[in-house]
Amino acid sequence: MKRLISIMLFAAAAAGTGFATDSASHAVTLRVDDVCRVDLNSTGGITLAVTKPAAGGETPAGTTDNGKSLRYTSVVSPGSSRKITVNCDSADSAPSGTALYLRVTSVPPRCGTATGPVRIGGDPREIITGIGSCATGATGGGARLQYTLQIDDAAALTAGETRTINVNFTLTDAS
Repeated sequence: MKRLISIMLFAAAAAGTGFATDSASHAVTLRVDDVCRVDLNSTGGITLAVTKPAAGGETPAGTTDNGKSLRYTSVVSPGSSRKITVNCDSADSAPSGTALYLRVTSVPPRCGTATGPVRIGGDPREIITGIGSCATGATGGGARLQYTLQIDDAAALTAGETRTINVNFTLTDAS
């Protein structure tokens, strides 16, 4: 019993001396900014050509390229969305008898909805709509693009005609 009382007295004495403590604090503000960024997987050019048909009498064929992807990041407020449009510089045009078409062949989940194929011209055309807050991925990700050189008028084709078209993509708030 004496021993129990001694232990209790020692514990009470230790508690009475206590350990000194102190603290400090501050506020940390966390903010999510509006984000709107679009890039291509590669800015290198592509070449499409008019090629000979499979048999005489058939219309020449235009080639297709599937090597490009759009990579984008978007952070929007609730109820808002964005879209991506495509156009070419107003002075640019395809060779006589042809047209350049673009189709988005795949869009990552929750990163918008692809529209149908569009003919690229000077006026912006929507290719992806309904983009909310998302990131398509930087390596191997993105919305896959398919360019097609389409023959509109075989009689208007001119051998050796070459044109370069600067294709522009714009990620913007949906209206």
